[in-house]
This record gives sequence, structure tokens and C-alpha cells, in this order.
Amino acid sequence: MTEGMLESDSLASLRHGEPLMAYIFPEIQQRLRLKKTDPLIRFRVHNFLSQHYTHLFKKLEEYLLVAHNQYLTEIKDLPVTTAHESINSWAFATLYPNTVRYSLFITVYNQFESSMIEACIELEKDHPNAVKLSDLKDKGMTRTYTYLEKVVGIKEPFEPTSWDKLKDLNALRNVIVHNNAKIEKPQTKISIERIQKWAPVRVEDDKVFLSETFIEHVNNFFHEQITYIAKKL
Repeated sequence: MTEGMLESDSLASLRHGEPLMAYIFPEIQQRLRLKKTDPLIRFRVHNFLSQHYTHLFKKLEEYLLVAHNQYLTEIKDLPVTTAHESINSWAFATLYPNTVRYSLFITVYNQFESSMIEACIELEKDHPNAVKLSDLKDKGMTRTYTYLEKVVGIKEPFEPTSWDKLKDLNALRNVIVHNNAKIEKPQTKISIERIQKWAPVRVEDDKVFLSETFIEHVNNFFHEQITYIAKKL
């Protein structure tokens, strides 16, 4: 099944009043009717938006390429190309697209994390006498992992290799948000090296640059994790 078919069929389901989750997770629908709560509602939204993010970042990459080529054409026609134009060309080809990619990565990361947190909060209704998510130490995905394992009773909410990838992405997210993508800690460097094996990035002068396909790899990975945890719920 192609990505286009998935998007078309999913949107058609929404138009006819059928929940998107029925299309993506058909085996879960019957079980949901027997539960008091619906912790998967945020996952429905996540997977719906993920399809549109896929379309968005592909369009943005097309725009970035066209915009840079247009600028190159403009300076090519100048009588003299100065260092100023050369620096601008480099910034247009490097800094500008990475600013966009950083923003998109943080967006899809936060969407995934928020979906996990909100699903756990919904699950609190099924476990009224247990500790709440907010009572646990840590934060973000680590806290949701602990809640799903200790309170909900899901052994290994994520597969070990996937959990390692999520922790690496968390390290990347933190270095972008808090240190302008500049690597200073050895452990962060190790995380980036592991990410490079499945989602293309490069490091220049200890600064992380995301490739034009990075967001697609990460977005697909988050979709796989949402699907995996949804079936366990």
C-alpha cells in the first residue's frame, strides 16, 4: 500500500464519519468499546497529523531547493560576485534549511511525546487508586515509559532497540533546543553517531546538521512506535 493510498483512504474515512483509528488499528476498535476510557484518542490525532507532516516537509524541501537555485541564478548574473554573496549562498544552502528542519524535528518530537503523555493521563481513569503520571520522577518519555510499565503493567512499552533510539532522539532534541545544536558532551556525541546509522545527519565543527530526509525517517519511526504501543494498550 502506498503512502498516497493511506492518506486518501484515511481522509475518506474521516469524511464518512469513521474514526481514523479504525483504519490504522482495526483490531483495536472492538476492544475500545469495552473500556471506560479511550487512551488512544491522541494516537489517532498523531497518526492523522503525521501523514500531513510528511506532505509538509516534502513540500518545504522542494521550496528550499528552488529558493537556493533561484538565488544562485541571481548572483550569477552579477558583474562581480563578492564574499558577501558567497556567504549568503552558503547560509541559504546550509543554515536556512537546517533552521526549518530543526523546527520540524522539534514539532514532530513534541507531538509524539505529548501523545504519550496525554494517553497516560487518560489511562489514569482506569487506575484511580494508583500513582499518577505527575507523581513519578523524571519527565517526558521516560516518565511515560515508567507509568506504562509500573502502573498499566505493560512489560517493555517499547522494544529495547526502539527505546534506545528514542533516548538518542531526546538527546538530539535537547542539544538543538538548549545548545543551538552544538555538541559538547561525549554522551551526546555517541547518541548522534547512533542516529546517523538510521536517520542521516552530519556533524561539522561539533554542530549537528540534519539531512533533507532526516524528518521523514524520524516521522516514520514515531509512527511505528505509536502503532506498537497502541496495540499493547
